[in-house]
Amino acid sequence: GKGPFKFQVNKDGQSLANDDRVRIQEFDDFIVVTIPDTEREDAGKYAINVANDSGSCNVPLKVKIIAPPLPPTGPLEISNVSKDRATLSWKPPKDDGGSKVTGYVVERRDTSKGADAWIPVTQACKETTFTVPSLLDGHEYDFRVMAINENGTSEPLRSTAPTTAKLPFSML
Repeated sequence: GKGPFKFQVNKDGQSLANDDRVRIQEFDDFIVVTIPDTEREDAGKYAINVANDSGSCNVPLKVKIIAPPLPPTGPLEISNVSKDRATLSWKPPKDDGGSKVTGYVVERRDTSKGADAWIPVTQACKETTFTVPSLLDGHEYDFRVMAINENGTSEPLRSTAPTTAKLPFSML
């Protein structure tokens, strides 16, 4: 059929209209929908309905937002602490950013020295558990873990309190 056409844009079953984030431009025979600064919430099922005197057609679209993953899901569990190592475990992020998580960065900070700098322990952890080596006996450490995908690195999941590297028992 020929124009004039009427267009209707829906997201997740709700009508979408021009606002401060979404711009919809209608032309004689096509429509342009622009969302300049997309956010995770913009992902979903969209549909564009085109109608004229001859009938209507509904075009469904699935929109994915590609972004770095959310942080790993906590809490950051710390176990098997000894004088020179500690095992960390966590859960994968709730949202992978539209791309598979390819690994995790694990970092430590020696708070005994008043250090502000985070030291990378590994940038190639493939599992949701990692044993941090080379800790110094009696020193306190903070730990953090970030998820990585092809779109970038997440914000960190941090330990809630410093952990002291020491034997799990004391000798009298």
